[in-house]
Amino acid sequence: MKGMRGTFAEAMANAPCVLFIDELDAFGSRDRAPDHNSAWTDNVVAGLLECIDGFEQLEGVIVVAATNHPQKIDPAIRRAGRFDTTLRLEALTPDLLPQALRWHCGKDLPGADYLGLGRLLQEATGAEVAAIIRAARAKARAAHRPLAVEDLTTVIADHRPPLPQDLRRRVAIHEAGHAVAAIGTRCAEVISISIGPTGGKVEHRPVRGSMTADELEAALTFKLAGRAAERLIYGNASAGSGGSADSDLAQATELAVAMEAAYGQGQALVWLGSPETALRHLRYDRQLQHRVDLRLKAAEVRALRLLQANRDIALAVAKMLLEVQHISGPPLSQILAAVMPEGSAGVRPADKGEPDVGFEPREDRMEDIAQDACKVTG
Repeated sequence: MKGMRGTFAEAMANAPCVLFIDELDAFGSRDRAPDHNSAWTDNVVAGLLECIDGFEQLEGVIVVAATNHPQKIDPAIRRAGRFDTTLRLEALTPDLLPQALRWHCGKDLPGADYLGLGRLLQEATGAEVAAIIRAARAKARAAHRPLAVEDLTTVIADHRPPLPQDLRRRVAIHEAGHAVAAIGTRCAEVISISIGPTGGKVEHRPVRGSMTADELEAALTFKLAGRAAERLIYGNASAGSGGSADSDLAQATELAVAMEAAYGQGQALVWLGSPETALRHLRYDRQLQHRVDLRLKAAEVRALRLLQANRDIALAVAKMLLEVQHISGPPLSQILAAVMPEGSAGVRPADKGEPDVGFEPREDRMEDIAQDACKVTG
């Protein structure tokens, strides 16, 4: 506390200036389950609020903060007049990666195929691109010659070794499942699909609604559709749907818990706190675990049924993705236009509470897709 107040005092003494706070989430949040650190967290957050609320004293001081975990920041810190303006820095999009590479290369490699190099860096951050260029320059200096494209490709291969072909196929199927489910459930607009050395991604824009139970269940189906696509084609699902805090399974679990314990859409009409707070109850509440499990399994069954009806489209999307690594614009719109949505003649509506339908493994015949399925791409 003394050090924090001293830092703010130093900033005021040196105004005009910028005071930067890194890892803002480290201050903690008072909106969490009580533990033995709660009193300390309360005091630290209160002290920070006291420091940033002194508008008159802070004249000429711009306070900026950074975090990788905005959901862990105390809500009071993000209220109006405090850290209320948020700038989210995502991984570079496929259209920006070539520009980032060209900028970092400067006057070197004027005729390089930056578009092709960018495909090798799907999902890379700006910092990662900069580090790769530095490493490539160091490689060229060590050989006493100018920077060459081969330096870049070698360093990229070292930093991001390509996925084995079998894994690339599974990732392509996984992402195709998400894309088909987004259109089939009408819960999101698909902007692009990409696959690279670190995995795949479906860039999408959720359809704004009223967050009704039906809309939230459609979002759950979308989140679990990648796993469902793997089950449909391979007869099993990999661990790639889970693991990290931003994985498909983690996001689906968070949403299902929120429906049950924060959004008033569950079996019990209770509110256990914000979605983040409600999630902490999951570890200890067996009944909540059971309800969330049923909800997730029902969403996966729904995704399986939707994907079974659109199997050829999902395979065509995956095949194209393997060939070009990134699909967007008219080619993507044209191929997804053939998806049969839920409620159409070929897709039976989901039955709530329906047990697992037990899909059998299906042979992956991606190479044998009819040529006219690919002609949809133009």
